[in-house]
Amino acid sequence: AAVRHAAAAGFDTHAWQLAWAVSDFLFRCGHWHDWRTANSVALAAAQRGHDRRAEAVTRRGLAMAMSNLGDHAEGEPHLRTALILFEQLDDHIGRANAHLNLTALLFRRHRSADALHHCRLALDLYAAGGDRRGEAMALNTMGMLHTGIGNRREALVCCRRAATIFAEVSDRSGLASTWDSLGNIHHQQFDYHHATRYYQR
Repeated sequence: AAVRHAAAAGFDTHAWQLAWAVSDFLFRCGHWHDWRTANSVALAAAQRGHDRRAEAVTRRGLAMAMSNLGDHAEGEPHLRTALILFEQLDDHIGRANAHLNLTALLFRRHRSADALHHCRLALDLYAAGGDRRGEAMALNTMGMLHTGIGNRREALVCCRRAATIFAEVSDRSGLASTWDSLGNIHHQQFDYHHATRYYQR
């Protein structure tokens, strides 16, 4: 409601920033229809204001909301456009974020090789930009991708590195996600003792 009200009142910057601010909440609570609606309004606001950075950010959010709703094909062009915009802005971390989002979307479309390619690009960009949390996110994602295609040894290496970094930067949410990934890897290896230990953590 606040996003719509801001846009209707002509506060375009507020509209897209509000949509960005509530993204984590809407994602974690599974309010994906609201997430999509908020970012659709925000994208129109960003375009009215000719704000390329705002457009790139809102296209990322819109694409991931669409992907969570199963509209992967509709969401992918938004991420491709966001990548172009972040390149034009020389925003390496923005590009890394878009590559990581594209990784998730492509994996859902059963395009594991393409997903792994974009995940590697994200990892390199995060590392070059000194974004340790981003690097850990990419490593955990890469671990999940390797798990999905049966490369469990590589998956363990990636996820253990991710867990170390998340612990170093005190990111409890990222660490929890990585322990879940490690639990899944051990579970698939029928190592129920370690799987249970990681899931409980």
